[in-house]
Amino acid sequence: MTLFANVKEEESFQEMFYGVVTCEVCKSETQNGTMSEDGFICRNCASPIDVLFKRVTVKSLIEKIK
Repeated sequence: MTLFANVKEEESFQEMFYGVVTCEVCKSETQNGTMSEDGFICRNCASPIDVLFKRVTVKSLIEKIK
């Protein structure tokens, strides 16, 4: 059971409190991810656990994409 009637309602709630941020690696706009020392990294680019334990950085992920 959730507090929201549908996905759109949940997204609106999250955007109201968390806002939409831009991933420093892939430049997508989302609120799903983690802040690192270098900026926001979305879940599509890296696991939040890897970011929190500093296993990855924005620079290393950008180099990996190239």
